[in-house]
Amino acid sequence: MIIEPESLILGVDRVLFNGSPARFKRAQIKAFAERYEVPRAKLIRLDHDLADQFGARAIDVMDELIALREKADRAD
Repeated sequence: MIIEPESLILGVDRVLFNGSPARFKRAQIKAFAERYEVPRAKLIRLDHDLADQFGARAIDVMDELIALREKADRAD
């Protein structure tokens, strides 16, 4: 079974873009939004500190990720 990216995007609340090591630029995220017809508000670029943690430090950033989710939910 082949799943097209467009159908996956329709089923998600947010698309997270990693900020490190290959930081996504605003123009790249805008191009993604246009190509897949996704509202820009659904696309979030993470601070590299949130996306680049392992082990116990990954648990420590969960509060920050939860706060990010709540902020995104309020924006809807």
